[in-house]
Amino acid sequence: MPLVAITRLRARSWLYLPMFFVQALRSARQAARTEGNLATRLLRDRRNTFWTTTVWRTDAPMKAFMLSGVHRRVMLKLPLWCDEAAVVHWRQESSEPPTWAEGYSRLRVRAGGPRFIIHPRLTRPMSFPNLALDRRLNCASSRHYCAFEAWGRKNLRGVRAV
Repeated sequence: MPLVAITRLRARSWLYLPMFFVQALRSARQAARTEGNLATRLLRDRRNTFWTTTVWRTDAPMKAFMLSGVHRRVMLKLPLWCDEAAVVHWRQESSEPPTWAEGYSRLRVRAGGPRFIIHPRLTRPMSFPNLALDRRLNCASSRHYCAFEAWGRKNLRGVRAV
């Protein structure tokens, strides 16, 4: 059964957004190209918040992705760049990525509080993702796509609007 991973990260200041955005796209491209990845999706939400959804055949490719390349280097910077972080994993029958609504509900139930964050911000509850910002970008192949708001996409090689 495929493994789903949902991540929600909030950049603590607009000063970190350019670095965060570029590294998020690089990590998404790395995930999409990793053997064993079935789907990769990204969503830029309001208030500097970003969501990722990845679907994997098994645990091993996901762990290999997490601990290698761009993703490994970026994970070390997230505690400084972010003031909110939540992660949830589960298994499902389908290899299709879940809807953002399902990801939100599972994250609300299972994620708990902030994780590995140096500057946590606990004053505002997690909000439902703003799907009006969901604009899909094609990454690597038709089965992998990014759903980031389109700012900055002109400068991203290999990524085009769908």
